[in-house]
Amino acid sequence: MASEREKLLPGRSPLVSESQVEAMISLLTDDSPMVVSRCRKALRAHAEIAEPLLRERLAGTTGAEQTAIVAALLDVVGTKIEEPLVQHLLHAPALEAGSLLIGRLIDPSENPGQVTAALDAMADQLAAELPMVRDPRVELDLLSDVLARQNALSGTVVERADHWDAVLHGVTLRQRGLPLALSMTWVLVGRRAGIPLVGVNLPGHFLVRHTHGPVIDPFHAGRVVQPPQLPELLARAGYPPLEVKLLDATDRDMLVRTLRNLVLIAARRGERELAGRCARIVDRVTRAQGQGAAR
Repeated sequence: MASEREKLLPGRSPLVSESQVEAMISLLTDDSPMVVSRCRKALRAHAEIAEPLLRERLAGTTGAEQTAIVAALLDVVGTKIEEPLVQHLLHAPALEAGSLLIGRLIDPSENPGQVTAALDAMADQLAAELPMVRDPRVELDLLSDVLARQNALSGTVVERADHWDAVLHGVTLRQRGLPLALSMTWVLVGRRAGIPLVGVNLPGHFLVRHTHGPVIDPFHAGRVVQPPQLPELLARAGYPPLEVKLLDATDRDMLVRTLRNLVLIAARRGERELAGRCARIVDRVTRAQGQGAAR
C-alpha cells in the first residue's frame, strides 16, 4: 500500500517508498561514482521524500558519510528552490527575502530566523543611539560604530573568500564578508532603523551611499569615500567618470551580483554543482530580462 507521502506525489512514475529512498541514501558513500550519481539524481527527482530523510540521517552521521549527505541535501534543496528563486528575482525581488533564498544554496539548515534575528539586534542597537534630529553624518557615524566596532563586521579579500563570505548568512553569522555582502547587511540594518541607504554598484568594489549624504565603504569599516576618489575607482575599472547616482543598485542588482560572486568562488574551489546552479539562475534571469526589454 502506498504511504501518505507517496500519495502526495501525483504524476511521478514510478513512485518510490521511503525504504527505497533510504536505500539510495545509504549508497551515497558507494565506491562507484556512477552509483552515487544515479542515487543523487533519484533523490532530486523525489525531493519531497528525500529531503526530510536526508535531514534525519544527517543528525547521526560523521566523517565521509556526513559529507556525502550534506552534499546530497544541498543538491536536493538547491533543486527545489532554483525555480522559486528565479521567479523571485524576476517578479518581486526583495533584498532580504532573496538573500535568504540564496543562502539556502550553501546552507540547507533552513534557519533564516538566525539571520533575521541578527539584523534585528543590530538595528535595535542602532535605533537606541540615534538622536531625535536626524543628520546623515551622525547616522553614518553611528552605523559604522554599531556594525564595524560593536559587532566587528569586517571584510574578506576575494582571494581568501569562501562561499559563506559572499552571502548575507556569512556576514550575520560569522561577522565577515565580501564588499557586497557587507554592504547588503548595512543596507538592511539601515532600512530597519530608517536610514536611507542605497547600494553603489561600483565595478570591482561595492559601496553604499546615504541618499542625503556621502558614499561609504562598509568593507573598510564605513570609511567615507571622498568625491575625488570615485572617478579614480571607476578609471581603475576601465569606466569613464559617472555621476554616483547612475551606479545605484536595485535589490535585483545586488542579488544577481551575489550569485555571480558565488559562481566565481565556487568555480575556484572546485564546487561545480554550486557554480553551475548559480550560473544557471543568473542566465535565466538575464535572458528573461533581455526578452522583456526587447518587447
